[in-house]
Formats: sequence, C-alpha cells, structure tokens
Amino acid sequence: MNPRLVFFSRLSRLATFSRGLVAGFVVLNGLVLALALVSLARNRDEHRSRAVVATQNLAQLLEINLQSSLQRADRELLTVREEVERETDEGRIDVRALNDFFARAFLHRIDFDSLQVTDASGTVLAAAGSAPLPQSSIAQQDFFVRLRDDPRARTIFAKTAPARGTQESGIILAQRIEQRHTGEFAGVVYAVLEPDRLHGAFSGLDLGTAGLVAIRDLDLGSLVRQPQLPDNDATAGQRAISSAFRQSLYANPDSGTFTSKNGWDGVERTNTYRKVAGYPYFVIVGLSTDDYLRGWRRESLTTLALTGCFALVTFVLSEQLRRLWTRREAAIAMLAKQEARFRMLLEWAPDALVITDSNGLIVMINQRTETMFGYARGELVGRSVEVLLPERFRSTHSDMVRRFAAQPETRKMGIGRSLWALAKDGREFPVNISLSPIETEEGLLINADIRDMRGLAK
Repeated sequence: MNPRLVFFSRLSRLATFSRGLVAGFVVLNGLVLALALVSLARNRDEHRSRAVVATQNLAQLLEINLQSSLQRADRELLTVREEVERETDEGRIDVRALNDFFARAFLHRIDFDSLQVTDASGTVLAAAGSAPLPQSSIAQQDFFVRLRDDPRARTIFAKTAPARGTQESGIILAQRIEQRHTGEFAGVVYAVLEPDRLHGAFSGLDLGTAGLVAIRDLDLGSLVRQPQLPDNDATAGQRAISSAFRQSLYANPDSGTFTSKNGWDGVERTNTYRKVAGYPYFVIVGLSTDDYLRGWRRESLTTLALTGCFALVTFVLSEQLRRLWTRREAAIAMLAKQEARFRMLLEWAPDALVITDSNGLIVMINQRTETMFGYARGELVGRSVEVLLPERFRSTHSDMVRRFAAQPETRKMGIGRSLWALAKDGREFPVNISLSPIETEEGLLINADIRDMRGLAK
C-alpha cells in the first residue's frame, strides 16, 4: 500500500477517535454537571420551603404570644375600670383610693407598663408606672375623643409617640369610664405597653444573623421591629412597605408569605405576616435569604468542586486513553508494515512457500506455489497440505506433522529418499522440502519451502 495513503488513513482514524473521545468527555461531564445543577436547584427549593415553613411557624407563635399579652392586658384594664367606676361617688373619682389601688396592682405582675385615669375633661387624675405626671391632659388624643363621643365604644387601641432614640411606639389600650347610675361619660382609663415589653415577645426566636420580626398596626404603621431602625433613618415610623407585601395583603388580608428586599438595609428576606386575631395588629417574621441559603451554598461549593474533580479525572483518563490508542495504532501500523514486508518477501521467494498450522491446514501460500501446483490461492487456503502430496505419501504425513510439532526445528524432509509432489492436473514431480517453525500468538505455524527438482533431474 502507498505509504502516503497509510499515513493519511492513520491520521483520519486518529482525528475520528479524538472527536469521539472529546464528544464522550463533553457528554459525560455535561450530564454529570446537569444532574448536579438539578440536584442543587431542588436542594435550594427545599431550603426555601423550609424557610417558608419556619417563618410561618414563628409568625404563628408570635401571634399567639402577642394575642395572649393583649388579652391579659385587656382583662386587667377591665378590672381597673370597674374598680374606678366603683370608686366614683356622685360623678367624682376618689383619687386617693385610686392611687392606693394602683399601688396594690403594681405590686403584682400586671401586663402593662403604665396605667392612667382621666376625668371627663381629659385631665389625668391618677397614674402609676412609667406615666406622665398627674394633672397633664390627654383631651386632644384621638382615642380619648373617640371614647368620649361614642358610648358604644369598648376597648380602643392606639399607639404611643415614638420612643426617644429608637423611633419605636408602644400600644395603648383605653376604655370608657361611665357613671354607674346615669351612664354619662366620666373619663378614660388607659394602659400602655411600652416597646421594651413588646420586644419581650420576640425573645427566644431564632432568626439568624439578619432575620426580622416586627409588629404593625392595621394602617401598616410600624410599632416595633428587630433589628431596630437607626434613630436617624428617614423611614422610621412610616408606612412604606414593599410591593410584594402589598400584593400579598391584597390577595390574603389575614396571612401570607412573600419574598422581598428591604429598602433600608438591602437584605432580601422571606417573610410571613399574620393578623392577630381580634386585635388591630400584624406580626411579621422574616428570614434572610443569605442566612437560610448559607448551608446550601456550602453544599453547592462542595458539589461543584466534586464535579470539577470528576471532570479533571475524566480528562486525565481520556488523555491516557488517547495515548494508549495512539500507541496501539502505532503498534498496529508497525505490525502491518512488518506483515507487508513479510508478504513481500514471501511473494518474491524463488521457491514455493506453503505455511500450515499444527494440524496441517494451509493458511498462506505465495505466487510461486500457484505457478508450481496450478492451484489458485483461494483453492488451497484452508485445505489440508496433503492435497499437494501423492496418495501413497499421505498415510505417513500426519505422523510426520505431529512429530515436527512436538520438536519444531528447521530441517529437511526425506533425507536419503526421493520426495514427490502432486500438481492440480495430477502430474507428479520431484521436489526438495525444508521445514521451519514459526511461533505466533495464535500458536505454531509450519513453513514448508518446496523447490522443484525437475530441472536438476534432467
């Protein structure tokens, strides 16, 4: 074969193999990467789902705590109001008796921070706890006006002015005082839950490093929150909420979950809000996306690192495979070259060369054999070499082949006697035969070098 054609054939096979190897590498690693990304996406969704459930559970717990605190404060305020009404004598309140009652009340653990009683004009007559001094007036307060003007009003909820340095507000619970016999308005008794007490409802909540918990009124004005807003924050006390919160409230006024980025700190959180049953307040609990996805991000880095290691290993193995294939191709090419050289020598030999296996079956002949015996190459390959022997020599030939296979060495046949061969047309002619062994991976081959002795006989 033309050496140039052989070279280009090898180059084409190498290119085909390399393309297949690269395609296999890309497909395998692409599949592994796709599986890793799908797994990470599902894992991330699971983390988000767990965060949603966590905020829902925490919001429900906070709602129960706040509802319980407001219920207790409402009941205690009712007790105080009834006591004030009992102390009313002909429309006048016994201030000394009230102060004694307040002192006794605050000796016990009540659920508000201050308690105040006013007369019908709004002047504070008695106070206890962290309250303004007596004789101050609340006549202009909205909750006082509403209780004064509406005999049917029961408990009114309002919020205090923002606390100094925190921009946070407490909760006011106010009830109407009436003269027991006439039902006329006699004043207001009201209690205050300061921001610090409301913060107590947050204690024990694990919100991570950037979580959020807040209480808002029905107008969405912020009362308290954790973390607290800076004192100089322009948004403190405002009713600004995210569009996601607004949309969720519109769809689900009582409770819902949404994800948004906070405007003042830029932190994205998954938030759950719940309206406190029976009271005009919302509780909101949020978990930072960075917090609840921190574990997922570590898992992602580990997974991607393992994916990268897998890609590196497959690349190294692919390169090793390419090198092995290249060496194999070189070895095959060398064997093909040697075989071609062997066949060339075989064809150019002046004598007939017949190569058989250890059972005497012909595996290869040269051109001289075809000329000498009159057979085509395809007629001899695969047949027993005895077809080239006269009938009278065939009975002993099998034993001679077995003996040669047992002790293979180069030798001449028929020393001391004449050897004859049989052509296809039935002619017999004298020959000289030399045998030599050929060791191969498939087993022993026997090379018979047959020389036509007819010319010498003449």
